[in-house]
Amino acid sequence: MSTKTVRVKWRERAIRAEQLAAARLEQISELLTKLREAAADLAEAKEELDQDEIDFAVKATEIDFWVEECDYHRNKRLDQWTNDARYRAEQERKAAADKSVNGVGDAMRSAVKDGIA
Repeated sequence: MSTKTVRVKWRERAIRAEQLAAARLEQISELLTKLREAAADLAEAKEELDQDEIDFAVKATEIDFWVEECDYHRNKRLDQWTNDARYRAEQERKAAADKSVNGVGDAMRSAVKDGIA
């Protein structure tokens, strides 16, 4: 082989290597573009997720508030009902005691009238 032939072959190989390198660089560039787009999509999804977490935390706080509010009013109402029931029971006990005392008094009066006592 002549020197000229060797140079032509090396030049052809160099040209093919440059073409392959250019093709690889193009592929890498396309992949980098796709990666950047995916990273942007992920960042957007993360922002939406962060906002969803904030919204969830706000809703959870609101729910906690209303649960506490309902508990407060339920307990207040239960206390009122308990107090009302105690008051009615006390009134009924007093009425029964008065009736009992009046019944004994009536029986004694009746006995005195009849001359038993």
